[in-house]
Amino acid sequence: MKKKNTISLLSTIMAAFIFFGRVNAQRDMTGDVVTIAGSSASISNLMIVDSINMGGVRGRDRFPTREIIHLASFEIELGSADAVSVFKTLYSGTQGQQLPDVTINRSNMQTRSGEERIFNAVTVKEISFLELNTESREAPKAKVIIQAQNVSHQESSAGGATTDPTRLSKGVRGNKFKLTIGNLPAQSVSRISKLKITPSTSSEYTYFNLDISSAEERFWSDWLNAGAGGDDKANEATISLQDERNQDILSIQLSAVEISSISPSNSPNLTSGTTRSTGAKTRIGLRTKNMPTVQ
Repeated sequence: MKKKNTISLLSTIMAAFIFFGRVNAQRDMTGDVVTIAGSSASISNLMIVDSINMGGVRGRDRFPTREIIHLASFEIELGSADAVSVFKTLYSGTQGQQLPDVTINRSNMQTRSGEERIFNAVTVKEISFLELNTESREAPKAKVIIQAQNVSHQESSAGGATTDPTRLSKGVRGNKFKLTIGNLPAQSVSRISKLKITPSTSSEYTYFNLDISSAEERFWSDWLNAGAGGDDKANEATISLQDERNQDILSIQLSAVEISSISPSNSPNLTSGTTRSTGAKTRIGLRTKNMPTVQ
């Protein structure tokens, strides 16, 4: 019962992250920074929730236990070496590794004041890659949700090397990536969406989407019409985030990838989600039962 109640509470809180995310993004925060294992990176859309879980019982009297849950959600740009280092360390938390302390500094550079929170015994609940889009001028981002057993916090002065976001490496601008998936043509892939990493051991599929040029649709249709499912039809895939010199800065690898759907460009679920698209597009739905790995 305790486990069920905890999962229910976590689901409610994570839903709150989604609901309040847009409001949180409008706050006049001059700089939030996450530091882990000696590397720091600017973050945005930070939300912190401390709550009490009343699930479970204690002893023969069956009094409800009071478990404190500490959660934080933030977005990190994957455009600099420091940010990629931070991200890789956070990713290791989805692999069952014990994470070092995660420190989040919330600074106001105008008043030279800030707050430092140190999260201990951290587990990563979810990582989701926000839309990878070659037509965007923003660096690619990932949303991270962490949970900690303990949190300490104190006031701090803003402006230090690890708390002043203006002193951190800005990295690349633009949204560049390269996809390879078996022998399929993927040069025209302009958008990747809904790709997530969770520490779950569930056998459920993880679904994500690609937008490709409609001129290449027939190759993907052949894959779908051939049956697509099963180990003999699965493909290996690699998504490489790149800098301005087309050098890889982060690699996401997926195994046993299967095609699940094809939506032509006149489909509402494609046209409504595509911005500044040029040329006819086709949305490809893919799925995998294996957790993506990051290098």
